[in-house]
Amino acid sequence: MDVIPPGSRLKTLQVTFGGAAISALTLSLWPWLTLYDPGTVTDHLTRAVTLTIVGAIGWFTFGASLKNSRWSKIGAWLFVAIAAWGVLEGVASAGELANRKLFRGSTSAPFLLTLFQLDEPLSEKHFAWVPYLTLTMAAVPALCMGAASRLFLSKSGSTKKMPHSRWWTPIAFTLGLLIWPLDTWATQRPHPFQNWLPEIASGHPFHEFFRYQVVENNRQEFGQRIVNGQVLRVMERDSSPALGKWHFAAGREILTTDVKDADGLRVSALFSLSLADAPRTALIAGFPEPAMAQELQRSGVSAMDLASGPQEVVDLDWLFNPNWAGIPIRSFFDIKELNPSTYDLVLYAPAAPWRLGANPARAGIFQELAESLCPQGVAAFFLPASSLPAQEIEGLWKHFQGAFQGKGTSRAWILPRGLQTPRIIFTSSSEDLPEQLPKLVSIGLQAAGFPLSYPSDLSLLQIPTTKAFKEPSESALFPWSRLRARQTHGVQEEILAAEALAVLPQTPISLALTGHLASQQWTLPDSQFTSELTQMDLTWETTQSFLQLARQYPHSQLIQRLWMDLAQALVEKREVEWADATLPILVEELGWRHPIFLWAAGRTALEVMEPEQALEYAEEILRQKPEMLKAQALREEALRAQ
Repeated sequence: MDVIPPGSRLKTLQVTFGGAAISALTLSLWPWLTLYDPGTVTDHLTRAVTLTIVGAIGWFTFGASLKNSRWSKIGAWLFVAIAAWGVLEGVASAGELANRKLFRGSTSAPFLLTLFQLDEPLSEKHFAWVPYLTLTMAAVPALCMGAASRLFLSKSGSTKKMPHSRWWTPIAFTLGLLIWPLDTWATQRPHPFQNWLPEIASGHPFHEFFRYQVVENNRQEFGQRIVNGQVLRVMERDSSPALGKWHFAAGREILTTDVKDADGLRVSALFSLSLADAPRTALIAGFPEPAMAQELQRSGVSAMDLASGPQEVVDLDWLFNPNWAGIPIRSFFDIKELNPSTYDLVLYAPAAPWRLGANPARAGIFQELAESLCPQGVAAFFLPASSLPAQEIEGLWKHFQGAFQGKGTSRAWILPRGLQTPRIIFTSSSEDLPEQLPKLVSIGLQAAGFPLSYPSDLSLLQIPTTKAFKEPSESALFPWSRLRARQTHGVQEEILAAEALAVLPQTPISLALTGHLASQQWTLPDSQFTSELTQMDLTWETTQSFLQLARQYPHSQLIQRLWMDLAQALVEKREVEWADATLPILVEELGWRHPIFLWAAGRTALEVMEPEQALEYAEEILRQKPEMLKAQALREEALRAQ
């Protein structure tokens, strides 16, 4: 006896094709729905709930009213056809929103401002941002797909006489819905129908000071792919090369590190390299960037591989980002398909970890990296402190420690970036640290603004993870999503970094930095064209904590580098009393005679009406650096003031 009656097989096939069509339309539209939000778990959940509600409306209205019609299946295919038209229109709408005027007009509609009682255009700061954009692009197709689903599952006409339909119709429809997701899971490749041409939707979700354009190569191919339900792009920005022109974006999240923060990547890579014994092979995983690869190449690493999850990320960036030109890369991998015991050095630097699927602690990533590491090799995971939720730090550390158990000794470090947000780095290396820095590594660290008195400065940087981690100040259901939402609402990265540092066991330098970062208000309105030092808020308490640090470690090059920023900030912000109470101590008591300290002390001496002292400092600088213009100006002002 046939499980499905012969006369019903055609209907079963029709229902299966209907489910497959609805699945294909959903998968085609979904990436473009994610284009204008950060793509966190809560964003995707909100989007899915919105589409489900609209689909349910279609199910209970159009679908319910036609379910008993003899033409229900024809009606279902008609709704599928309308949904296909709606998907094309939705994808086109995603592209049209690249127009700034249209985008602003859409988010400034009077009914929106009235409905949500807004004084400014609707933005991602508001809870209705994702639902509004979802409805703008997908209301029609979601409504039609809900109605079509109800009609495909209806028992109309001759189907009513077939008791088998009670179970085979839903099964056939579900099988159709799952065909494409299962195929994607099995092949790890997107489907042709997902790759709509850039002409259909070339929306750029970056409505800011700069303008972006998808990169196009000499063969007129666009640097754009749809992978794992998100739009990946290599973008050219209309800024000077000094500010960075080439950026990789996943949806609206720019993964490429900003130029002003690129030294942090270099320092992290070189610091990790310094723990290894002349490594020859290296893997850069997560979101590999040219800055890291360049430093490893300059420091003697002869073979480098790149890995990302999925592999298409690094493939696309390599093909279309000119910054990779001249950097020899051996192979590209998916982060889940690495060869075991292959690399002397493994660097893992994820970007925008709040994106769905980008969580560094997600199952297996650390374990995959650990298995790819050679015996006695060095592994490192690093992120800016502002990109680490306080609620997740201890869990990340335990994941890292557990994955690399047996590979070496796990350590945690803080790598400061002057007075700005530091990076947190977890490393696995041999129990005994190298006795001295390799020459090339030392030069690279100096060039990146991270002079290191090795090995004495390591005690400043190593986080004592044997001590207990502190409890975060607040809990969060989705900590990564919560972190991104706080960034969206204008919480400064310094405040977020201070919260992360406060959870970690304290080191002398992290204690001073935590207090300093937590005091930031960032009230300066024109931050676009103002230096970070000028924007930085200073307090008497934090200045004194850094002075105490300098007295404790008078020979630390790292502390001296940190004080160079602080000394310049004190002068630029004209905190004369604080500068007069600290700078002479650095210069006279601690013997820090670097031109920057002498210049800052000289400027302060002028402010407190001591031109003779200012002149003495100016002349000492000019004996060291006759070309220093600031010192020449200080000398002239001191002479006039006498």
